[in-house]
Amino acid sequence: SLHDALPILEWAVKYCDFDFLLKTDDDVFVNTYKLVDYLRRPQTSKRQLYLGNVAQRQKTRRRGKWALSLQEYQSNFLPKFCLGPGYVLSKDLVSRFVEIFDVKKPLKLEDVYMGMLAERIGVTPSNHSGFITYSEEKHCTYNSKWILVHEASPYCIMKLFNKALEERFRQVRSEE
Repeated sequence: SLHDALPILEWAVKYCDFDFLLKTDDDVFVNTYKLVDYLRRPQTSKRQLYLGNVAQRQKTRRRGKWALSLQEYQSNFLPKFCLGPGYVLSKDLVSRFVEIFDVKKPLKLEDVYMGMLAERIGVTPSNHSGFITYSEEKHCTYNSKWILVHEASPYCIMKLFNKALEERFRQVRSEE
């Protein structure tokens, strides 16, 4: 939730030495090998990086679980934002978000609020097709192109991690 987000961001800025921060839900598998490989690429931006599965021109919902009232959010369209199950922020963005976070008027939808903060400072979220925040496939399938998979059971997370580990071992052996 958004009320958890600010203290976590503040704590990270104050006490951690990091280049990137990954925010995920607890039902998400993260292929840390693929993620680190991606972040280490020379062409991956080390600053102003806001990376995930980007929602574009979504209509503001006024009813249901993800609803925002007109008092909470006036526009009929949401800003571009990375969907909440998982996204990456570079350290400079985490610091800026902490500075401009409005404690009095935060939005209840944490992922949308991060998009609002990014928009406020002129940062466009970067889409990565390997961030699978919603999948039609409800069975536990490994895909080597995926970095993040939402709605994974604890069993599935272990299974996918073992597959990622096997793939990494094969990769390392072939490089020797």
